[in-house]
Amino acid sequence: MRITAILCFSLTIPAFFHAGCAVAPPDADKSGDKQPITMPRFKKPLSIIRAETVEDALDYSKDEKIVLGDVSDSESTLGSPAMYVLLRRAEMLPEGDKTLEEAERPSPKNLWREPGRYRNRLVRLKVFYAGRATLWTENVVSGRWWGRRDVWVVDVLVEVEKTKPPSYELMVVVMGHEPPKNLKNRQPLELVGLFYKLAKLREDAEEGDPNVKDEYPVIVASSLLPPRSEESDFRWAVAVMIIAVMIMLFVFMRLRRGVSRQRAAGVREYQPTRPDNNVEAATGEVDEELQRQVKLHQAEKREKDADNA
Repeated sequence: MRITAILCFSLTIPAFFHAGCAVAPPDADKSGDKQPITMPRFKKPLSIIRAETVEDALDYSKDEKIVLGDVSDSESTLGSPAMYVLLRRAEMLPEGDKTLEEAERPSPKNLWREPGRYRNRLVRLKVFYAGRATLWTENVVSGRWWGRRDVWVVDVLVEVEKTKPPSYELMVVVMGHEPPKNLKNRQPLELVGLFYKLAKLREDAEEGDPNVKDEYPVIVASSLLPPRSEESDFRWAVAVMIIAVMIMLFVFMRLRRGVSRQRAAGVREYQPTRPDNNVEAATGEVDEELQRQVKLHQAEKREKDADNA
């Protein structure tokens, strides 16, 4: 009896992660379906240089567009020329936030419903490691776009129904660089890459009827990393804002204190003391002895002026 994909891929069943639920590598498919297209051999494959923008990385050449336009869904062939074109372009995508910010976040269901809509487009998904990462280099067909570089195939899970328990489906990830080491079953990962096609592959690589197949979205990965914590990013943003406000308040208080001190230490207006207007001390009190001497001096001065006259 065939095991359905939902039953096999549910996280609530530990047996899911057994190798029996892994997708068969394409070279294990002996059903007589369409075989991989053999590309012309070139002495030297095209170089791979990191682009500064996503637009530059995905600026497909005329020949590449022709190859990518020949892709069809529901085929069992994985290693077609189009896959090598996407592998090279995925490795050209810029590292860091630039690629993450420009990647689409489709509903995983739509990759099954409308695969043509996402063909060759940059997507970003939250997935879970499904227990198998395989070095696939021995199956690589050397050609213009990839040569004999290494290729890895990784099985991952994606949540398609937010039910209780959630429903998960298997996806296939093709990578042009080694996936993270020491991955654990059910480990959450963030997948960013180019959607290739909906491939019809064997559900069980080791047992069962080779004619029994299912459809799996295939994504050529640019990165497959532990997901960022949105809550952690939010906390960091809040902390930075609080620190900035505190710095602004500190600077404002220092400036205000400096202005207050400057005003307090400012030059007082000069007010001359007039002897004929009740001489007062700085405290405002009358110095009677000083006043008497002033009056005596003034009287003597008047007498001298009179004598001289």
